[in-house]
This record gives sequence, structure tokens and C-alpha cells, in this order.
Amino acid sequence: MKPIQSRPTPLLLAAIVGLLIGLTTWALHYLMHGPHGGTNIIMQQGGGFTDAVERAASSVVNIRSIHRTERAVWDPFAHFFGRQQRRIEHLQTSLGSAVIIDPIGYLLTNEHVIRNATDIEVELAGGRTAKARRIGSDPETDLAVLHISPGEFPVSPIAIGSAESLHLGETVLAIGNPLGLGQTVTQGIVSATHRNTGNPYAWFIQTDAAINRGNSGGALIDTRGRLVGINTFIVSASGGSDGLGFAIPVEIAMDIASEIITEGRVRRGSLGLFRLHPVAWVNADDQAGQPSRGLLVQALDPAGPMSVAGIRLGDVIIRYNGMPIDADGLNRTVLRAKAGDTIQFDLLRGGQVLSIRVPLVSRSR
Repeated sequence: MKPIQSRPTPLLLAAIVGLLIGLTTWALHYLMHGPHGGTNIIMQQGGGFTDAVERAASSVVNIRSIHRTERAVWDPFAHFFGRQQRRIEHLQTSLGSAVIIDPIGYLLTNEHVIRNATDIEVELAGGRTAKARRIGSDPETDLAVLHISPGEFPVSPIAIGSAESLHLGETVLAIGNPLGLGQTVTQGIVSATHRNTGNPYAWFIQTDAAINRGNSGGALIDTRGRLVGINTFIVSASGGSDGLGFAIPVEIAMDIASEIITEGRVRRGSLGLFRLHPVAWVNADDQAGQPSRGLLVQALDPAGPMSVAGIRLGDVIIRYNGMPIDADGLNRTVLRAKAGDTIQFDLLRGGQVLSIRVPLVSRSR
């Protein structure tokens, strides 16, 4: 007798094929978009990120800035012969990176890359060079805007992404000019978002992508080649990359760049002179349903924006912009705000809750 051989029915074969197609589609979707539905990893030929780099690389340029200084040359006989110490001009060159953000030639870099520079030269894709003009800078966020004339050759602005949508562990690429070697690409992940490094004007993206001297002002991009940050500094015991690199988020960088381009500088806001003191209360009937802590207004400039808006000595601020009052949080909000922005304060006065909007004035005033 011959053994009985079972054959799969056409219906069973169709079910198996459908299941395989479904699993393949799900796997590709997961790789493309990740568990959160956002961008995860873009698989490319060879398993790398060549498409992302090709999209962004021509928008990242090398910066060579020249600093002219004078230094004295010691003359041991100057005192005896009544001569002044001779001084000679000394040239120092520093290297960095920048990102093209506009088709008419605006570039974004770090302020420390071009600080006190008398000449700034930009090396673009293909080895072309151009003189750059400083438009303005913001030392508080360590950002600066340059401009080159695109008349002789076209410039390619980088695509803008979002730092706010980054997830921990997401792949990022750093493009810059480390140690003057020329354009270099390194890969890492997002190690932290909203990292507080002590700078009240900005939070930072932390990454383990290799960043060294010369990378400053370069691009941190996602796997679609979109700018998510401006590489700014590293924390290192060795002086080289220890996997602790920090980039200014693109949202902050572009906001600063826009104001520098339109105004020539950053016009930060101010609430004037005031002093607040933390207070708390328990089982206060007249504050029922309200927070049990706040900031007491102890001192106030009578001509300042808070007084003009209607805030008085003795008021207790319980919220600002709808958030529970916090002295450090309020300070960060004011430092990052512009002149003309408003902050809404909810405060207690005589058992009543009042809401007062205070327009910020220019800090230079």
C-alpha cells in the first residue's frame, strides 16, 4: 500500500500567501514608522542612510574664520632707549560648520565659531568657496546668522524637521567638519531630549553621534535628511568625542535665526524689576479650589510693565500662562520670550482670583 499524501487545498494556499503578505507589510510599516507612528528608520540600499545624507550634505558647509589680533614682541632694550614695545599682527584661524537654511544664501552656525572674526570663508559642496557676511548673533543661545551671495552658484537649503517629535533611541546623523578633515558624517541615537545644561535660553538634544571640534554649527539630521538640531558642544574628559554631544533644537534655532534676519538681533522681553517670595497656605476658605501655594509680590517697579498692567504689591501669583506658578519656570519663560509677547498671570487679591495679561518690554529698555 502506498502512503496517503495530503495536498493543500487552493483555499489553504491562498490563506498562507495572504498571511505572509500581511506580516511583510506590517514589518515594513514598523521599520518605516516605528511603534509611535513617527519616523523610525528608513532602510536604504546597502542598509545605510545614503538617501538622507545625500539630501542634507550639500546644505552643510565648512567655515574658516580668521581672527586678527596684535601681540607685543619683547624688546629688552626698549626701556634703555626710550622705545615702545613693538607689536605685530597675529592671525588665528578657527574651523567650524554651518547650515544653509534659505535659498537666498542665509546660513546658521554657532556664535563661538565666528566670534571676533574679521574674515569668514565658506566652503560649499564641490570645493567652491565664498566670502560670508555676518548678519547678527545671539551669544545667549550661541547662534549666529551669516549670508553668502548665491549669484554665482545655486545654494541648497536644508529641509527642516522637528526636534519636538524625536523619540529616545531614534537614529540621528551628525554632519560637519571635525578637526578640519572636511565634511564627515557620523551616526548615533537620541540619548535625551529637552536636556537642561544650565543655559536658561535653550534646551538641548543629547546624542552619542561622534561630535568633535569643527562640528560646531553643523547639522544634526533625522533619517529622512531633515534638520533637527545645530550641533553646539560636547562634554568630554579627553577633549574628543565621548558620546556626549549636544545640539540646539531646530525650533529654537530657526526662531532665533528668523529674528536675527528681520531685526538684526534678538529682542528679548522683560517684566521689569520685581521680587517674588514663595508662600503657602492650608485650609484657607477664601482660596477654596485654588492652588495652595504661590508667589507673593514683595517689590515692584512702579513704572514697570507689571505695575502698568495692574499687578500690585501684596498680590499672590498662583498661575502663569495657565500653568502652576514656579519661580524657575517663570524665569525660563521670560528669558525665552520676545519683547511684545504677553504673559497671563492668575493671582489672588482680597480673596478674589484675577487674571492680568502683562506685555513684555524690551530688555534693553
